[in-house]
Amino acid sequence: MAMVGGVAYPLGASWNSTDATTTMRLFVYLLPPVQNAGTNKSTLTAGLYVHASKGSIGNWAMSGTNQLTCEGVTKTSSTGASGSGIKWLIQNAVFEVLHGEDGTKSVVFSARWGASSSWGRVPITRTGDPIVLPAIPRGSKLLSTTLTAIELPFSCTTQRLTSVDRLTVVRYGQGAVEFPVKIINNYTNNQVVRFTDEEMLDMMKLIYSPPMKVYLKLILETFTDSTYTTQIGLSSELDVTANVLGTTYRNVDGVFKRGIMYEKIMGVWLPMIEYQNVLGTWKRGE
Repeated sequence: MAMVGGVAYPLGASWNSTDATTTMRLFVYLLPPVQNAGTNKSTLTAGLYVHASKGSIGNWAMSGTNQLTCEGVTKTSSTGASGSGIKWLIQNAVFEVLHGEDGTKSVVFSARWGASSSWGRVPITRTGDPIVLPAIPRGSKLLSTTLTAIELPFSCTTQRLTSVDRLTVVRYGQGAVEFPVKIINNYTNNQVVRFTDEEMLDMMKLIYSPPMKVYLKLILETFTDSTYTTQIGLSSELDVTANVLGTTYRNVDGVFKRGIMYEKIMGVWLPMIEYQNVLGTWKRGE
């Protein structure tokens, strides 16, 4: 059964048989690409046919194989062709192509018809013009961060491709249920932010003993506009292990949580682990 639902692209110019009774041309037939935003690749399903727009193709023998090539990958067949109209040489050949960082991609197909005739001017090779594939939507990329401790200001370096990004800091690990700690709408490249005292307390709820670290995931999402309803591409993520320099828990909603505090011993502020009441000594660790 012939391929349907795609688009035919000519491969080079048409040609005539030596007696000028038959006019032929090679075409690549391309189905709609299947995109994978995660790998930034498209899967192409293509076919190759010869079209006798005038006259009739003789029942020629095959000399070698039919070939269809894209991005250095070649698919082959030994299918012959005779008669008038469209004659399929290769069907349902699958190619996987990698898109550029911005999601764009164009491909070039080349082909060989492996028929042999003393008067038909075959076998013949042809190359088509570039075919522009639908772009794969790409979100901004999270490249790096200066986040090393939860008490310190930090920023993120991003490769920004669109105008509306949202940065979310998620707490996970150490037996904690994953939950968002901070959300920054319309985050811009290298924008400096810091956690509030309440956000720091939330991150330290399950720290009872050393090491004094919090496991965080930074998630950068790109949206079409500031309503943050339609996401572009996939999220970009970074895992970060952040130090806790010495911030005590306070009375949160009437409940005192275990945390890290600084206690001044012989004139030196040292981090201690103990229950702390609202009247206790408090120092932001920086």
